[in-house]
Amino acid sequence: MIEVAPDITDKMIIQIFSSGGFRLESWNYFTWKDVVFFKNKSGSYKGAALLIYRGDQEIYWTFITPEACQTLEIYREKWKSDIGNYPKPDDPLLKAVKYPVVHRLNALGVRKRVEKIVKQIGLRPPLQGKKRHEVPLDHGFRKYFNTMLRRAKVNFLDKEDMMGHQVGLERHYERYQEEDFERFPEYQKTILFLTISDEERLRLETQQKQQEIDELEKKSPKVEELVKRIEILEYGSKARDSEFLQALYAFEHGDKTRAAEVLIRMGFEFMAPEEQKRKLWKKMKNLKEEETLNISDFGELTGLSFKNLESDEYD
Repeated sequence: MIEVAPDITDKMIIQIFSSGGFRLESWNYFTWKDVVFFKNKSGSYKGAALLIYRGDQEIYWTFITPEACQTLEIYREKWKSDIGNYPKPDDPLLKAVKYPVVHRLNALGVRKRVEKIVKQIGLRPPLQGKKRHEVPLDHGFRKYFNTMLRRAKVNFLDKEDMMGHQVGLERHYERYQEEDFERFPEYQKTILFLTISDEERLRLETQQKQQEIDELEKKSPKVEELVKRIEILEYGSKARDSEFLQALYAFEHGDKTRAAEVLIRMGFEFMAPEEQKRKLWKKMKNLKEEETLNISDFGELTGLSFKNLESDEYD
């Protein structure tokens, strides 16, 4: 459908309609001040919030995709080319092309343009014995929006709120920046589903993967620090001192089998650097039942052996 849209106005109608999920009559309300753009640090669009039914008791907010934002920016430049200046905040979001001055392209005009495109591509079969199709053409965009949000597993209450359904959630309408829109993170889950262009979808997927990599890189030092702190608690000097005292107590109370353990622990504590001691104690703690630890395991890290334990070098 987007491929055969003859001009930027039609492209904008299709992209905003399908990514916003609002009703046809909403086009009778939209002005440029109803759009709040969100941008990445690079200046690219993250999306935008779109106010539906300004001044009406059914007023609510929905969102549109980065793809629609880019088309809206191109449309804004064309507006300046046609009129001589950029649209004002109170100007209608869509202007009719047949008038020399700014005149709103209303809901009826939007419907006619969409019907023309659909007829051109043969999207709907001719009616046979019926006065109208089961799903009105303009309502198809809303149904598509609902389906994509469900497929993206958007929170049900957030989805209903974005569609203007009354769900008992608190609503605030005076919003000016991204931080004011607490439901936008849920909408972001569905941006790839609502993006029409394959090229734009690929760009967003690449951008999303890069953001995930950046987040992992930010978290990596914190994870490493946390692992180190856990190892200190489990295998550090306090943990080893506790085990040494247990072995010494058992030896002093008649368990002669603990003599070698006491001697090895004493010698190792004096000779090995702290990091090596933690590494060995971790190995000892993770031994399986059938495995044993012998003096050579200590020697791998420190050069310790029965021979040098008996020498004067460590006196």
